[in-house]
Amino acid sequence: MKSLLQLKGIKTLKDLNELRKKSPNGLYNRHDKNFKYGPEVHERVVIVAADVSTESKIIFPEMAHLFWSDPEMVNPADFVRATMSIPFFFYPYRVKDIPQGPKAWENWKACTGYIGNTPAEVTFVDGGIMSNFPIDIFHQHGKVPYAPTLGVKLGQDRAEARKTDKLFPFLGAIFDSARHIHDYNFLLKNPDFQKLLCMIDVDGHNWLDFGIKDKDKVDLFVRGAKAAATFLRTFDWKQYKEIRRGLAAAYNAAST
Repeated sequence: MKSLLQLKGIKTLKDLNELRKKSPNGLYNRHDKNFKYGPEVHERVVIVAADVSTESKIIFPEMAHLFWSDPEMVNPADFVRATMSIPFFFYPYRVKDIPQGPKAWENWKACTGYIGNTPAEVTFVDGGIMSNFPIDIFHQHGKVPYAPTLGVKLGQDRAEARKTDKLFPFLGAIFDSARHIHDYNFLLKNPDFQKLLCMIDVDGHNWLDFGIKDKDKVDLFVRGAKAAATFLRTFDWKQYKEIRRGLAAAYNAAST
């Protein structure tokens, strides 16, 4: 990851932020070519990791100041490394020499709700153990989005009940329930988001296949391309904005 970022001249979070402020040549709104995208279009990159030392869901890069005294000088690849620490398959990612003092404690409390002493070291594992489909992070209740937040799910969720009569399937069901339930609840309470989801059939493939063969890579690519094309042909952005406009009006009325 570091070498790939370096090809784009990115060695630090500051480099990434500066690059993201630059709009690609030719970027315009196809319904209004005079519409200019403001800086908000580049606002957020979200990488979710699980800090198991304090039981906190961490959102990088916006919470990087909790762990590094100069977060702008951190390589963004470190955020990816933190969230890719799949338990039992990869070594967990550890950060030491965490900023201390009253201000650091206040930051921890404000960002995570953690009220203990600021840890000197934390251990990260895959953010998917807490939220495997964190589409809710971009949701704003009281407004109509200027662009859709599209989600791609790999495989069909809860199409049938899990078998739990043996130890390992039982443990797997417990683990999957814990990492999915927050996302399921969000989608249940916000059914409009179902219109933003594209499902890719990945039957026959295992997400832990680290030695995946080229033919399987091609198969997954083709499945993804077909699913994306089908979704984009049927997605009605104008209709969705009307749905959100009604929801936003109801939310704002209830909040006043």
